[in-house]
Amino acid sequence: MEQLHKMGYYHRDIKPDNILFFGGDTENEEADSRVWKIGDLGLIEARDKDNLDRRGERIGPFGWISPEAGNKFMTEKYNLNLDCKIDEKSDVFQLGKLMWFIFQHNIPIGIIDRSDLTRSFDYDNETFASIVKALQHGKARRYDMAAMGADLKVLAQPRVWVSPNPCINSSVPPKVRMNEE
Repeated sequence: MEQLHKMGYYHRDIKPDNILFFGGDTENEEADSRVWKIGDLGLIEARDKDNLDRRGERIGPFGWISPEAGNKFMTEKYNLNLDCKIDEKSDVFQLGKLMWFIFQHNIPIGIIDRSDLTRSFDYDNETFASIVKALQHGKARRYDMAAMGADLKVLAQPRVWVSPNPCINSSVPPKVRMNEE
């Protein structure tokens, strides 16, 4: 995705149906040989295209679009003055939705916090924080693609979990506990 943005394009339609998976499907292949690619370039647009931000245009299925893409559709219909600018952060938002879907098996709606977890989240706080940062409704608080890519590369590295309790297996990541406030 970062390469697509460097070439001056936005995908605008990131969802599970558009993720392609290659390799890692035989017993002899290592897990590291799996490759994920983004497909379906039907809604791709060039960054400098004059009509990239035209009002009233619906981009992709409503459950997967960024807030600004939803705004584009609503502004013409209701004559609202909302942020309709599609940029790399729109793709970041959709990637955040995809990551949430992978971990939670549902589509995130609204502002996300720990109370929205419907399944056990057996990953560390940094992973959860990265997903939440990608899902910020305000673009100023959302990742840019390079920072998100850098954080995801760090999070993807194998880590050893050190437990303060020697009776707990330190090779298993701790569960994220819900805030009971």
